Amino acid sequence: MAISLPKDPKDKQYEDLVAAALMALGYFSETRIILKKGSSEVLELDAVATPTGDAFASRALVEAKSRKWGFADLFKVYGQMTYLGIGEGCIASPVEMDEERSQALSEISKATKVRWCRLDAKGTNLDKLAPACNSIDQDLRAVALFMSWFGQIAQRICYSKFQQWSKTAGCSELISYALAYHAATQESFFSQHALSRVHTLYEAYKQKPNLSGALVEAHCEGKDLQTRSVWNSLNDTEELPWLQYVMLLEHKARQAVIKNAIDHVLSTEKTRDKKITGRISWDVVFEHLMPDNFRQGLRKLQGHPHALRIPYLFQAFLELFGGFYIKDDKDDLRLLGDVSGIPADQIEECLRLYDDFFQTPNGWFYIQKGSLACMKMVPGIIRGVGCFFRRGIHELNTYETRYEKMGWLLGKWHNALYHLLEPELGG
Repeated sequence: MAISLPKDPKDKQYEDLVAAALMALGYFSETRIILKKGSSEVLELDAVATPTGDAFASRALVEAKSRKWGFADLFKVYGQMTYLGIGEGCIASPVEMDEERSQALSEISKATKVRWCRLDAKGTNLDKLAPACNSIDQDLRAVALFMSWFGQIAQRICYSKFQQWSKTAGCSELISYALAYHAATQESFFSQHALSRVHTLYEAYKQKPNLSGALVEAHCEGKDLQTRSVWNSLNDTEELPWLQYVMLLEHKARQAVIKNAIDHVLSTEKTRDKKITGRISWDVVFEHLMPDNFRQGLRKLQGHPHALRIPYLFQAFLELFGGFYIKDDKDDLRLLGDVSGIPADQIEECLRLYDDFFQTPNGWFYIQKGSLACMKMVPGIIRGVGCFFRRGIHELNTYETRYEKMGWLLGKWHNALYHLLEPELGG
């Protein structure tokens, strides 16, 4: 059965499209963020987009409205911007607007800095959603948009499976850890200071290091299963999507640590006095209380020529390129360079920052069959997004056509994503 992207996306599917659009435009995006007070949801943000490059310190709040919307929605976005200290807002919607309403909106937008963009399933007006932060051509951007959209839908499906699992798997300490970890990744966003956000993420991690590994072991208990076979399923197939979500969640938390490290560097650049007798801010003191690995990574970022592109590089590498690059294809790193805005010959050095921030035995990358450089702990469905993307870029009928050595594995990852999406997108 063939799968296809929605022609008239509604609600969550439209939110997926907007998140994919921001990825294609070169923004580090934090999506579906929920602020809770106790058991009550205070607010939900569809997407907060951080530009890549010189405008990194600015952010935009993006609201996805697949159905009819009004000025009350605009002022809701304005209120959220005011509460969060975000300077710009945008409402994305496929719904046409008549001239009179458009003129009224234009006047209000000047005061609120909330604008409107008509974005539909074809990617119409993609360039008006937000200024592009990379310089890829229109054709490549379109492929990035649509392949990322498949990936966003897959992430949403896996999150839904995670929610179902947490309610039906029975009471266990590990479920509590998993839910607490997910909650911490949400709550950290709302902390006022960058290092407070990092601290929240580290504290959540310390509650149960290697959460995915612990869940694999628990899944095998009482069953005729070997942990190696479960890991193979997670790495190469669509099975256990709830656990694949946890694997992805752990990477997203790591990306957030790196992104907030940049925020910290930017916030202290003007206040840091390097003289011994000078005044040192509390941020600098707090910095010295952070884990050694974080401070090691922070030193690498300070003065790094591509620091303001590093968070997006990791997000695009994982969620668009599938967490791998093909060493024997000279165009693969060039493509990642074009999308991220970092020169191709410096991509590998930038990716190694993961090892500075987060220690793991033998580093975060391994080489498979001398051909694929793969990041560890990347779920099969995310690998599949990278396969979809390359197939779209190179217009491949089979992966073996271009990747003779490893086409069989790329085909396997492709099928993992395909089978996960088929129940929603098949027909």
